[in-house]
Amino acid sequence: MCHTQRVSVSSRKRLPLFGWAIFIALAALLVVPSLLAEKPPVSVTDCVSLRRIFDGPQAAPNGASIAYVVKHPNTKTNQNEYEIRVRPIPGSQEPDNGRLIASYREPVTGLRWLSDNRHLVFLLNPAQTMRKESRIVEIDTVSGLATQVAIDRIGITEYSASADGRTIAYLSVSEATAKDDPLLDKNQVARGFALPSDFGDRVWNGSGAVLAWEGVGGLRLHFSREEGAQSVWASHEVELPRDALNDDGKESDSGFAYALSLAPDGRFLAFTYRMKNPPESWMKSRTVRAYLDHDGVMPHGLALYDLTLRRFVDVPKIPFPRSVWWSENGHAFTVISAAPIGTKWETADAAAGEDPLGALSFHLFAFNIETTTLSEVLAPSATVGGAYSIISWQQNPDQMTIEYDQGRKIEVLSRSNDEWVEKSDRSESLPAFPLTGTRRIGKRGFIGIHEGPVQPPDIWYVNEGEANSPRQVTSLNPQVSKFGMGSLEEIHWTNRYGARVTGKLLLPPGANGNVRYPLVIMLTWPNQEFLCDCQYSTAFAPQPLASAGFAVAIFNVYNAFAPGRNEPSGPPMIKEAKSTMSSAESLVQYLDGRGLIDKNKVGIVGFSRSSWKVDYLITHSSMHFAAASSADGGIGDYGMTWLDDYGPSARMIETSYGGPFAGRGRDAWLNGAPALNADKVSSPLLMEYTGMEGLTDQPRSAYEFHSALLSLGKPVELYFYPKGTHPLDSPFERVASLQRNVDWFKFWMLGLKGKAPDYDPDQFLRWEKLKTHPSTDAPQ
Repeated sequence: MCHTQRVSVSSRKRLPLFGWAIFIALAALLVVPSLLAEKPPVSVTDCVSLRRIFDGPQAAPNGASIAYVVKHPNTKTNQNEYEIRVRPIPGSQEPDNGRLIASYREPVTGLRWLSDNRHLVFLLNPAQTMRKESRIVEIDTVSGLATQVAIDRIGITEYSASADGRTIAYLSVSEATAKDDPLLDKNQVARGFALPSDFGDRVWNGSGAVLAWEGVGGLRLHFSREEGAQSVWASHEVELPRDALNDDGKESDSGFAYALSLAPDGRFLAFTYRMKNPPESWMKSRTVRAYLDHDGVMPHGLALYDLTLRRFVDVPKIPFPRSVWWSENGHAFTVISAAPIGTKWETADAAAGEDPLGALSFHLFAFNIETTTLSEVLAPSATVGGAYSIISWQQNPDQMTIEYDQGRKIEVLSRSNDEWVEKSDRSESLPAFPLTGTRRIGKRGFIGIHEGPVQPPDIWYVNEGEANSPRQVTSLNPQVSKFGMGSLEEIHWTNRYGARVTGKLLLPPGANGNVRYPLVIMLTWPNQEFLCDCQYSTAFAPQPLASAGFAVAIFNVYNAFAPGRNEPSGPPMIKEAKSTMSSAESLVQYLDGRGLIDKNKVGIVGFSRSSWKVDYLITHSSMHFAAASSADGGIGDYGMTWLDDYGPSARMIETSYGGPFAGRGRDAWLNGAPALNADKVSSPLLMEYTGMEGLTDQPRSAYEFHSALLSLGKPVELYFYPKGTHPLDSPFERVASLQRNVDWFKFWMLGLKGKAPDYDPDQFLRWEKLKTHPSTDAPQ
C-alpha cells in the first residue's frame, strides 16, 4: 500500500504548469504498473468456470440468424449447464450473448436449423460411453415449444436430419440380453461354462458401456420418416453392409456405423463403418496395410443407403473416409479419404511415397450418385487432411465454394469433364484471423469461433468486404480481462532425428528476463485454444501453473520424424515414444540455451495417449524430471493385453509393439514397457485414473505400473475418480484434478505447500511422507 502525506498548497510555492505535467507523468509511471501488478492471477476455478461454445454456431438457411449451445460449468453446484441461444446476424455492433431458447443439464449436440428458418433440431444427452436415455428434439425458436422426435431409453450415439426435418437417421444402443452376457444364464452360474473368446468384451458391454469408438456395444442404425396426412413417424432399421458382418453372416458387436450424414432431401444416407470381413482387395491396399501394421486398425469404408428403395448403392472403395458434405440438391457428396482402392490416385500416392497415415495421403473427392462418377476436387495436402467446409455447392452449373485453413482461404471451383478448376477471379483470401466451426452467412459473410492462447473463446463475424475488421459477436467471459495472464511465445526446435517441432511457451505474468524459471512440459496439442486448462480437461493447467511461477511448454505428442529414413528404431509404439522423448530432451536444451529455464527443475505431464509417454520418459530418458504427472493411460504396459482377455484393444496394442509378449515382440515389451522398467524411475509420480462413468470400480489399468513403483519404494500417489469420464467433465472433478496438479508441481519442484483442499485435507501430509519414507506402503 502506498501512503502519501497531505500537504497544504497554500503553505508552499505553487508549481508552474510544466512542473505539474512532469509530476503527473511520474505519478502515472508509478501507479499504472502497480495497478497492472494487482491483476489477480488465473486460478483453477477461473479456468473451470469458463463458458464455451459447446455446439455451433449454426447459420439459418436465410443467413439472418445463428444458433449455438453454450456450456457453463457451475463450480458451486457441480452441474454443467447447456444453453441454446439464438442471435440475429449481423445484429448490433456491440457483442451480446443472444436470446436464450432453452437450457438443459444434459449435453446438447448436433444442433441444426431446419429449412423454415424457425425450427432447430438437436440430440439431447447422447450416449457416448454409457447407456442412458437420449432424445432427438425439435424446438420452435419463436415460441420455445419443444417436441420429441425420437426417444431411446438406453441411448442414441449420433443422428442426422434432412433439411426439412421430416427424415432422421440415428444410431441407437442395443439392449443387454442373455446373449450379450453369459452370466445371465442360471445354469452357467450354477455349473460354470466354457469361457467364450469375446467374454471380456461382453462383460464390459453388459455392464452398461457403449464405447462406440471401439465398436463394442451392439449399435443399431435406424431411420424415421414423418409420413402420411397425419404426420405419423415410421421407424425402420438399416442392416449393415455384409463386410461389416462375421463370416457366418451374423451381425458382429464390433461391426458399427458412425459419421451419419443424410442428404438434404432425405433420400440418401451416407455413413462410415468398420469392416469385420473386408474383401481381399482391401487387405492388399497400401493404406489399409499401414493402419493394420501400425496399431491393428481394421479398414473403415463408406456406405450409401437409398432410404426410398431400401437398399445400398454401389460406391467406390473409399478407405478411411471423413466428413461427408452434400450438394444442395442431394445428388452428390464430397468426402475426405485416402485414395480409393484400385484407382489412378492410389497408384500416384504409392509412387510419391508419402506416409499413408499422414495428411498428405488424403484427398477431397466428389461422387455424383446419378452418374456414378468420382472426381478429385483437391489433391493431397496438409489442408485437405485438416479442417474444411463446403460453403455452397450448386450442381447446375457444377460450382463449389470451399473454406479452409481456419477461415483464411476461400476457393471457388467449377467442374468440367470431371476436372475441378479454381476460378481465380472469385478466389478470396481472408485476414489472418483464425476461425473454427466456420459457416457462411449470406453471400460474403462468415461466422465462427475465434480464440487464442490468451484470448477466451467467442463467436466472431468476418465480412469479405471488411476483411480487416472482424466483429466480435458474443462476450461469454468478460471477467477474463481482469486476470493477470502469462506471456506467450510460439517456439520451434529440432529433435535428434532432425524433425522440426513446434510448440508454445507460456511464461509467468510479468516474467523477468533475468530469471530462469522451473519448467513444466505438457504433452498435448499446441493449438489455438485458450490456455486456461488446454484442450483436455484432465491434469493440464497451464495458466494456473504460470501464475504459480512456472514456465509451461506445450507440444504435440505424435510422430515427429525427419524426412527420409532418419527416425527411431523399433515397432510403431516405441518409435512414437522415442520421438516424443527426443523432442522433450531437445526442448529443454533449447530453452536452457536461451537462458529461460532452470534445467534442473523440469516436470512433465501427460493424459491418455501421452500419459504412457510420460511413463516411458521417466523410465527411459537420461534426463531427470523433478516431478511427473500421468493421467488415464497405461496402454503401453503389458497388463493392457489381458485386461480384456486378448480382446480388440489388446490386439491393437500388441500390433503396435511388433507382436505378442510371448512371441516376436518380447524384446520390445521388455525394453519398452514402463512397468517392466520401473527400477529406473527417479521422479515422484502423480497418477490419476477414472472409472469411465462408473463402468469399472477400480483403476485396473493403473495397477501394473503403480504396484511396480510401490514394490521398489518409489514416491508415487494414485488418485481414482469413480464416476469420472475420459477426459474429466464434472466441475468438481476438473477443479480437483487441475488443483492437484498445480499443488503437486509446486510441492516437489518449489518446495511449497499451500492450504490443503477441503476435500483432501491430508494431501500434504501424505506427500511429506512420500518425501521422507516413500517405501512405507511397499510390501515388507
